[in-house]
Amino acid sequence: MCVDISSPRPPITPLLGSVFEIGAHMRNSWAISLVILSFIWLASGVAAQGESCIEVWNYWSDDVRHTVNLNSGVVTSRQMPEPVTGYQGESSPDGRYNARMEAEVKGSVRYQLKLTDRERGLSIVLADGVSGLEWSPDGKWLAYMQAREDRSLGGLALYHMESGERILGSLPDNNWDMLGIDWSPDGSLIAATFIVDSVFLGSDVQLYSVPDLTLVKTFNTRISSGKTMWSPDGRSIAAYGINDVFAMMDVASGRVFHVGLDGHGYYEADWSPGGSYLLIRHSFGDLAEMMDILNARGEILVQNRYITSSEWVNDHQALVRTWESSGLNDLTLYDLESGDQTVLQAHVGLQALSPDGRLVAAADTLAPGMIRVVDLTGAEAVRDIVTPDEFNSLIWREDDRGLIALFSDRSLREYDLDADEWQTIAEIPGHNWSLQWARCDQS
Repeated sequence: MCVDISSPRPPITPLLGSVFEIGAHMRNSWAISLVILSFIWLASGVAAQGESCIEVWNYWSDDVRHTVNLNSGVVTSRQMPEPVTGYQGESSPDGRYNARMEAEVKGSVRYQLKLTDRERGLSIVLADGVSGLEWSPDGKWLAYMQAREDRSLGGLALYHMESGERILGSLPDNNWDMLGIDWSPDGSLIAATFIVDSVFLGSDVQLYSVPDLTLVKTFNTRISSGKTMWSPDGRSIAAYGINDVFAMMDVASGRVFHVGLDGHGYYEADWSPGGSYLLIRHSFGDLAEMMDILNARGEILVQNRYITSSEWVNDHQALVRTWESSGLNDLTLYDLESGDQTVLQAHVGLQALSPDGRLVAAADTLAPGMIRVVDLTGAEAVRDIVTPDEFNSLIWREDDRGLIALFSDRSLREYDLDADEWQTIAEIPGHNWSLQWARCDQS
């Protein structure tokens, strides 16, 4: 059901909501029953909170998934639905609402903004001539770019999901192209990116305060910044596009640092947890990537290192599988503060980082049957664990005091660091092998 509401439009929550009142004069027996049912529900909820579950799945052939209750060993299998392809819009952080752009008429280059409340099963057309949208981190605001009738960009708009308030910040007459809207981590600023030079594909990133949409700052870049990434601390913005130049923007000072890289094909970037460093990956053939690491000032600290995977341990340390001339990988710890590069495991096969980022478990492909555990803080000595069989997947226990592995005989086993022993939890059917933590099914 789609309702086209002319401006001013009422808030979607009151519009789609329904109010049900419960009579105040209920019978005593009914009230007692409710108390008993509530007690049972709460008791079952407390019991469920103590359960831990692992999901066994495959990345490439994700047709069936198995959930294993580690407390009981019960395995529950479920058929996965066919993946939905194509543009599905943008869902709010809590998943209740969906915002998507749809052509005003078939074949049109102008788009309507359609807002759907999944809980109520109702949709409204919120705006016409929309060219971009993005939810705020808390899901209370929806930001979008409103175009004029001549298709030029008219301004940045905000819609408040609870009150229905609509705010519009105007733009000067322009022939800009909209590239994207990005909220700061705390939701206080919006970075809107525009192509302002269609010949050289130069772009501007403009910062607007929320909710008044006052223009705070403009960053001029010489790249087509198709992707912008706020640092987790909100102090910096990285931007990159179709060429090999990155723009690093300091939010407080307004300075822009341009960094040229020797890239090929595509780029992926990942800020460190505290926002001090940016790890960049770009393609190099089919089997490896190149890695560069920059600091927030745009200085290159690591350049053109062949890798196959990477993950941040903390704000200044990265765990990287480096691709060596032997054709095998070494598991290397990069410390950006000291500049040290330490090989934790040569010829690394499987690896797992503990949830607290303190312990690394890794296996040597040339020495099967052994797992090495390294404490990155140096508090514990290196420990070698003998495995009873070959294994295909490895994950840490949630309390960091043990490992869970799926072995080649399809047995899921747990290793306790304190007891120094393996115990079988369950037998896993099928061919799935990837392990990840999952919510236990309480249905």
